[in-house]
Amino acid sequence: MSLDIYVDESCQNAHDFMVLGGAIIHRDRVSEVANRLLELRGGSSKPLKWTNIKSHKVNDYLATIDYIVEKMDQSHLHFHCLIVDNRKIDNHLYNAGDKETGFNKFVGQFVINKFGRHYPSPLYLYMDSRETPQDTSELRDIYNNQLAARWNVDTAPFKRVMFRKYSSTPCLWISDILIGAAAYFKNGRHQRAGASQAKLDVGNHVLRRLGVTDEWTDRGYGTCKLSVWNFDFGKSRKGS
Repeated sequence: MSLDIYVDESCQNAHDFMVLGGAIIHRDRVSEVANRLLELRGGSSKPLKWTNIKSHKVNDYLATIDYIVEKMDQSHLHFHCLIVDNRKIDNHLYNAGDKETGFNKFVGQFVINKFGRHYPSPLYLYMDSRETPQDTSELRDIYNNQLAARWNVDTAPFKRVMFRKYSSTPCLWISDILIGAAAYFKNGRHQRAGASQAKLDVGNHVLRRLGVTDEWTDRGYGTCKLSVWNFDFGKSRKGS
């Protein structure tokens, strides 16, 4: 059984909290899910995306969230996210002042701990395209080597790591919408004067359907359909 993982990030810059999220889908369900997401755009040529939410498109996003939860309930799709307090990141101390290195470490922590440790091989990881000097085959080897060294996972579960163009990879849209909602609430944007009513409507629907609060507190472990992990800097640094 092959599994595809679609990872995206939100609010890496100029926000208190960054959110990484990943949807893991049975490979034999990927085409079905992608085609349905394309249909749910409601005739628009634009990809479904948190930043694209407007009042006249709210119903399309509500239907999309309902579909995502339906697939989660059927165990065709699981969703996991990592929330990081950007204010506690010290790239000068831990990453030789290189922000990109620090970000890549969080991505690595996320995919290793939420996917590599718990889901069976083979795993195929697809991430939203971004600029990075690291080769994807190098990232794959780093993830597999860390799994073997720290967690005794010797199957080298990550068989492929690739960057994909967001607009043409509908399964990335799942992660973007859900982490967009998480970041919206974690960063307090819902409490600001003039907050978008459309985003409030969609964000609150995410909370209701996933059964989470606007604090996005920790929940879930292993191969559950939904997990939220708030990164603990104290625990991480003690173990480093």
